[in-house]
Amino acid sequence: MSNINDFVIENGTLKEYKGTGGDVVIPEGVVDIGDIFDEVKYYGFDPPHPLTSVVIPKSMTEISSGAFMYSQTLKKVVLHDALTKIGSYAFSECAKLSELKIPDSVTEIGAHAFSGCKKLNITLPPNLKSIEEAAFRDCAITSIVIPQGVNKVGKDAFLRCNKIKTAGPAGGGYDYEFPWTEEIPDNAFAGLRKLTKVILPATIKKVGNNAFKDCKELTDLTMPSYAKISKTAFKGCEKLGEIKEHQQAETISADAEKPVTLNNNDFSIVNGCLTLYKGHDAEVIIPDGVKIIGRRAFYFNKEITSVVIPASVEEIAQEAFEYCHNLNKVIFNGQVKKAGTHAFGWISDRPELEIQIYNAIAIRVFSKSAQGDVIKAFCRRFADLDKNTEIFRDNINFIGTHLKMSLDTSKTLVLSQVMENEAVLHAIMEAAAIPANDTEWMLTQLNPEKDGIIVAEILNYKNKLLEDPKKKKALEKSKAKAAEKELSAEMTATDWRKIFKFSYSDGDVVIKETKISGECVTVPSHIGAKKVRIIDRRAFTYAGDNKSPEKIIISEGIIEIKRGAFYCLDDSEVFIPNTVTALPVGTFIAVSNLTLHLPASLTEIPEELEWDSADPAFKAIYAPTGSFAETYAKEHNIPFIAE
Repeated sequence: MSNINDFVIENGTLKEYKGTGGDVVIPEGVVDIGDIFDEVKYYGFDPPHPLTSVVIPKSMTEISSGAFMYSQTLKKVVLHDALTKIGSYAFSECAKLSELKIPDSVTEIGAHAFSGCKKLNITLPPNLKSIEEAAFRDCAITSIVIPQGVNKVGKDAFLRCNKIKTAGPAGGGYDYEFPWTEEIPDNAFAGLRKLTKVILPATIKKVGNNAFKDCKELTDLTMPSYAKISKTAFKGCEKLGEIKEHQQAETISADAEKPVTLNNNDFSIVNGCLTLYKGHDAEVIIPDGVKIIGRRAFYFNKEITSVVIPASVEEIAQEAFEYCHNLNKVIFNGQVKKAGTHAFGWISDRPELEIQIYNAIAIRVFSKSAQGDVIKAFCRRFADLDKNTEIFRDNINFIGTHLKMSLDTSKTLVLSQVMENEAVLHAIMEAAAIPANDTEWMLTQLNPEKDGIIVAEILNYKNKLLEDPKKKKALEKSKAKAAEKELSAEMTATDWRKIFKFSYSDGDVVIKETKISGECVTVPSHIGAKKVRIIDRRAFTYAGDNKSPEKIIISEGIIEIKRGAFYCLDDSEVFIPNTVTALPVGTFIAVSNLTLHLPASLTEIPEELEWDSADPAFKAIYAPTGSFAETYAKEHNIPFIAE
C-alpha cells in the first residue's frame, strides 16, 4: 500500500512516484497525474513500479490521455463520482484489468480509452454524451446499453466485442440496446462482427455513415422502408440479404418520401441501393428503380458478360464491377452522374467498354495552362468531354508522388508499368511530383492505341485538383487574410480554441491537444496576452484516421515539450525553437519518417527516440554545424543537414 511520502506533488500535478507499485492510492488534492504511470515509455522493459490496483482521488475530474497505458499488471481501478472524462488511451492495453466501474458523472470516453482491455466488462454511465474511436475495442463486453444522451459513437468503438449478437430498442432484452428513435448515429454498430440480428424501430428516419460497417455475420435485419440510408451504412455486411420491413408508422407523415425497395433471389436492394448481385446469369438486367449500384455489388463476378443499367441509376459506387473480367458490354439507358474509383477497374478487354462508359458518365478535365493543349487533344477523342461537363473527385485514379524517384532512372519503364498494372480510366498526375519539363512528355506518351483510352488530368499540389479561377482566387485571398490576422495577433482565445485545446498553468498557456490534421500547424508564442510555454503530452497525436500535418512549427518562447508530445506522426517536418534546451525520454512515440529542425540550444536528446518499426523514425535532422544535434545525428546514423 502506498503512503504520502511516495508522491511528489506540485500545484496539484503529480510530478513523481517513488513507491514500488502494487496497490496505489493517489492522494486527495492531485488533479493531474500526467504520464507517471504510463508504461509505454519502458518499451518492453519491466517498469519500476508495476501496479496491481489504483484508487483515483475525488479531486481528479479527468483521467489524462495515456495515464495508465500498457499497465500490464493492473487489475483493479476505483473511480469517483467527481470524474467527468476518461481521456484517450487512458487504460489502453491494460490486458489484466477486470475491475472498474465507470461513475455516473462521466460524460466523455476518449479514443482507445479501454482498447485491448480483454478482461474488462463494463456498464456505460447514464450521463454519457460521446464514445470516441475504438474506445472499447477488444473488451470482454457481454451487453451494451447506450444511454439516452449519447449522440456520437466513434469508429470501431466496440470492434471485436464478439459476445454481442443481437441489437434492438431499449428494454427488449437484446445484447445491444439503444435509445435512438429517429436516427442511428454514424458508426453505431460498426465492427460488431458477430452481430446476427438487428431490429430498428419503425420511427427511424435515417441510418448514419458506417452504422453497420463490417457486421460480417448480420443476416437478420428489420427496419422501415422509408428510412434514408447512408451509402456506407452496410459496408462490409457480406451476408445481409433480404431486409424485413416495418409497416409505415403513424408518426411518419403521409407525404414522407418512400424510396423504392426491391428484393428478389438475385438482387439485394436496400432503399434504392443495389448492395449485392447474387445471381449467376451472364446477361444481367438491373431492376428499374435502383438509384445506386453499391460498392462491390458485382465485384470479381466472372460470369457476367453484359449488363443493362436502367435510367433510374444515378451513381455507380467504387469497385462496383471491378475484376469482372468477362464484362464487355454495358448498356446505359440514362445518364449516370457519378462513378467511383475503379467502378469498372481491372477488366481485361477494355477499349470498347471504355468508350461506352465515357459516353455515359460526365467528366471534366482540369489542367495548368502550360499543358492545356495536350489535354485538349485527349478530350477531342470524345464529343461528350467538353467544358460544360462535371467532375467528381472519386471518379479518377491517382498517379502521384510515388513516381518521382522512378522518373530519375527510367521514365519509359515507369509509364509502361503504370499502364500495364493500372487499367485506368483517368490518369491523374500531381504536377509537383513530376519535373516540369517531363509533364508534357508523359502525357504525350500515353498512347491510346497501345494503352487503351486515357483521359489525363493534372493536379496542382497535394492532391488538390486545379479549381475554377474565381474559387481559387477567393480561397487564396481567404488564406492570406487568415495569415495576416494571425501575424497581427488579432486572433482571440476563442479563435485559437478552434485549433488547439489548451489550459492555463501559473498564468501561462499549456497546449493540450491539436484539433486539426493534414495541414501546417503553428504553435503561437502568445494566445491573447498569455505566453505559450508548454507543449503537453499527446498534444500532437495522429493515430487512426487523423492525417499528420505537413509541418509543425513551435514558436520561440516555448520552453518545455513533454514526453509523448508527438505520437504516431508520419512524414511530418517538426521545428523545435531555440528556447527549448532538452527533449525528455519518449518525446517521439510511434513516429516514422520525421524531419527534425533542432536548435543549437538543445543539449539533451534521449537515446530512446528511435521506435521499433519498419520505417525509420527520422529521415533527417537539420541543425547548426557543431551543435549537439549534429553529434547525435551522426552517432545514430541519421542523415544530417547543416542549417
